[in-house]
This record gives sequence, C-alpha cells and structure tokens, in this order.
Amino acid sequence: MSDTDNVTSMAPPLPATVADLLAHRKSNHTKSLNDEVDDIFVRLWENPKFRDLFEAVHPSQTIEGSFVCDDNAAAIMIRQYADQHHMPTTSNTKLAAIIFSAHVVARRFGQGRSQRRTMVKGERVNMSDAAD
Repeated sequence: MSDTDNVTSMAPPLPATVADLLAHRKSNHTKSLNDEVDDIFVRLWENPKFRDLFEAVHPSQTIEGSFVCDDNAAAIMIRQYADQHHMPTTSNTKLAAIIFSAHVVARRFGQGRSQRRTMVKGERVNMSDAAD
C-alpha cells in the first residue's frame, strides 16, 4: 500500500457567505449600466406607477405630458431604486444615460414604444402597408 492511498483529499472549505464567495471570483467583470437597469426594470415592473410611464404609445396617452417627461420620471425611479439597493453603476449615472439604457431594456422585452405602436392584436403591422 502506498502513502498516496492513505491520504484523503482535503479540499478547502466552501465560502460561507456571499461576500466570501465574491472574493474568490476569478473574473473582474462588473455589471454594465444596461445589466443593472435590466435588473431594476424587472424589479420595478409590477409597480403600476413605473409601468404606467411606459404605457403610452402616443403623446396624448402620457402620464406627465410627453414621452420625454415620462422617460425622465421612470429614470428617476430607476436611479432611486439603485441608490436604495446599493447599485453604484446606476445610482451614480446621469438621467440621460439611464433613459437611453431603459429604452434598450424595454426593447429587449419587446416593450419599446415604437415596437408596441406598430402592433395590432399582438401582431406586428407593417406601417407602409397600412397606408394602402
């Protein structure tokens, strides 16, 4: 019998906390602004005040009087959420960048205003055909 047969494998213990686990991460990847806004967007979606800001597809349907104002109000909600939940990438970002990112995220879910504006009964309509 060799010495290697008697030696049991002693792997290091698993990290006990998330902080300990994160300290062992091999890559230095941090979430991008779009990644954080995507997370926040999903978390805020069931808040009717937030969702209502994305509902309008025509200016007369907006909550605050224009798409720009509705987008600004949504971006403020996103930034406040980020600040309250210690998400530094988003909480330290200008509103204009958050608005741009929120548009990207909304399109990821097929909920961008221009995407929804061209739908009838859940089907995309080619607007050039509608004029004929």
